Amino acid sequence: MSSNLRKKRSAVILLAGGQSVRMGGVDKLWLELDGRPIIDFSFDWILDREFVFESGLSQVVVVISDEGYRKFLPYLTAHKKAYPDVEFGRASPGRSRQESVSSGLDEVDIGSDLIFVHDAARPLADPIIARDLYRSAEKYGASIPTIMVTDSVKLLGEKGDMFTLRTLERDLVRLVQTPQCFNADVLRRAHAECEDTVTDDSAMVEAIGEEVAIVDGSIDNLKITHPQDLQLVTKILHDRKRDAPE
Repeated sequence: MSSNLRKKRSAVILLAGGQSVRMGGVDKLWLELDGRPIIDFSFDWILDREFVFESGLSQVVVVISDEGYRKFLPYLTAHKKAYPDVEFGRASPGRSRQESVSSGLDEVDIGSDLIFVHDAARPLADPIIARDLYRSAEKYGASIPTIMVTDSVKLLGEKGDMFTLRTLERDLVRLVQTPQCFNADVLRRAHAECEDTVTDDSAMVEAIGEEVAIVDGSIDNLKITHPQDLQLVTKILHDRKRDAPE
């Protein structure tokens, strides 16, 4: 069989090195949901068997501090035993999100074809959406999950302005989530060439002139930023358990 027909391989960069400033300095990733630390919930989609098989997952790089890594090691050891064919690694966080992703990229094997980037502060990411992202990125080179905006959106004249400039057309605006999935070469080039300060990797990919496709995200895929977000995620988990078939 031709080597050109080899199964594609994917990697995941899991960002778990934030400062949790808006949570009052409490490391939100170690707060518990249903008896588990928030950081561990990301492995529900990362190690979903159908996702692992379809995406050819071969590597997971957790971007985390030394102290965080020591705390997470027992969980990571259990995941390694369950998935011995997946390589688990670690990278040090940087001063910004961009630096943290770049640090993770440095540890990703050069043989990976597609790379997912995910914020560990989103504990309820869906493996079905992750598989949608994989197929979309495989076709278009970059793909992100988005949800529609339900409120009116105003554009201000400049940062800090107290007056609105105009109202944006709501149907042309989307809220962006993670995980995001990219062709490995595209993501590496974006980090090498983009000099702007941006909020996520898709913005870097756009900045170098590449297109970014979208797939439907989920309103449950909340990012835990404020204490109220933790309450919402807790309620979602409670409702899921209540509604689960016996």
